[in-house]
Parts: sequence; structure tokens; C-alpha cells
Amino acid sequence: MPTLPLISPEKKWKLFLIGTLFFCVSYFGAAVLGRDHATVIGFGILDNQIPFLRWTIWFYVSQYLIIPFSFVLVKKTENYTSMFYSMLLATLFSCTIFLLYPTSINRPETLDSSLIDTVRWLLYQLDSPTNCFPSLHVALACLSGVFIAREYRWFGIVSWIWSSLIIISTMTLKQHYVIDVIGGIAIATLSYCLTSVLIKGNIKPWPTGN
Repeated sequence: MPTLPLISPEKKWKLFLIGTLFFCVSYFGAAVLGRDHATVIGFGILDNQIPFLRWTIWFYVSQYLIIPFSFVLVKKTENYTSMFYSMLLATLFSCTIFLLYPTSINRPETLDSSLIDTVRWLLYQLDSPTNCFPSLHVALACLSGVFIAREYRWFGIVSWIWSSLIIISTMTLKQHYVIDVIGGIAIATLSYCLTSVLIKGNIKPWPTGN
């Protein structure tokens, strides 16, 4: 079985930038290509039970902090390597699905002049209502929480809470359906396990911290 090479510390941030570029090209490229023929899936029974909470946008956009934060905190070579490849695979798997089966969501478009809705407006301009299933937002939040927890016990608990709030916010902000969240968690799990096999030859248990 082929194995993935470990990433040396001096290449850490160079690869972070390359990974960010890969994400942007893949994610936004898939959104543009799938925009005109995306399937609009209506809210399900569980989705209708979840309230629309505008203020949870602060948790949602904190996704853009937890990822670079995880790259700062995760220092062990094996953990960093596994995290980088896991996020890369999650992006690759998700964007492939976005291209093969593009989906869209009807999100609340009513906006006012408040700070929260100004941020929502900016989010809507940057992120089209496509690329719904699976939620890559959820997948990357899961992986960030997992790998921080692999190195830190107590701060690992904080990272789990943080990533959980991000995941919940994807539904309370009506950016994703429940099924999208389940798909995102599945993508994160698959990417984590596959990367563990390709690096170590066996699947490591889910994190306990140290």
C-alpha cells in the first residue's frame, strides 16, 4: 500500500498556503460550474424544527479562524501531516461530489442594516447558496477540532466545543440542511481514517489528548 510522506516543519506554512489555494480554486470553481443546474432540495422535517438564528453567524464565520488556528497549535509532525492530508482529501472528496451532484439551498435573503446582516450580506456575496451536500464547512471544522484534541487535552475540549458550535451554526443560519451536516461528518471521518492508514498503516483511535 502506498504511504504519504511526513511533512517537515519548515514546509508547514508553505503547504498551508498551497492547501488554501487548492481549496479556493476547487470550492469556488465547483460553485460556478454547478450554479446553473444545481438541485434545490427543500427543508426536511428536522430542518423545519431548527430555528433561524441570525446571531449564530459569528460561530459560522469563526470557521475562518479555527483552521489557521489549528495549524498554529498542531506542532507534532505526524499530527500536522495527518491534518493537512485529511483536509486536502476532505476538500477533494467534497468538491468532486459538488461537481457530480450540485445542490443548492433556499436561504433567508431578508436583510437589514444591522452589523449581523451586513456580515450576512458579505457572506452571501462571497459564498453562493450551492455546494451544499456534503458540508465542507462541517468537515473542516470537525478535522480542526480532532487534531487540536490530539495534542491538547483541556484545550482539546475547547476545540470540540468550538467546532460543534460551528457545525450547529450551519443549520441555524440556514446555510445547510441536516443531511449536509451528516455528509460533512462522514467526509471528515473517511478522510481521517484513510489518511491514518496511508501514513501509519493502521487507523489511530479518535483523539483523547495528552
